[in-house]
Amino acid sequence: MAEYVFAVRNCRAKNSTKAAGNESKAASPKSTQYVCYSGTWGTKAKKEVVAELMKVAKLKDLGNKLEKAVAAAATAKEEIKPTSANYFERVGKAVIQIGMGYDKEDLAAAKSGIVWLNLE
Repeated sequence: MAEYVFAVRNCRAKNSTKAAGNESKAASPKSTQYVCYSGTWGTKAKKEVVAELMKVAKLKDLGNKLEKAVAAAATAKEEIKPTSANYFERVGKAVIQIGMGYDKEDLAAAKSGIVWLNLE
């Protein structure tokens, strides 16, 4: 069964007013949250994943940017690249970035292969 792992993290560098997509400069080591989905990707799966990402990261998804980025990432599957979609959202002082990992069968492989999408 296909395994999708979506992740959200705070990529804002410490003491910075700019976003920096560098994990070693993340503001908090506890900032990465994961949402997993197993099975065939479709509209229902997209809505479930988006709702869960919004819940774990307190996102608002203004203009459906998150939904579009999740759909683009899921459609790319193993071909996902940082340029597959652009997404970021400010939550307080945090700059939230999303990523996705995919594997045809192995959840652990999907999680270890997460590709972080470019910030807008």
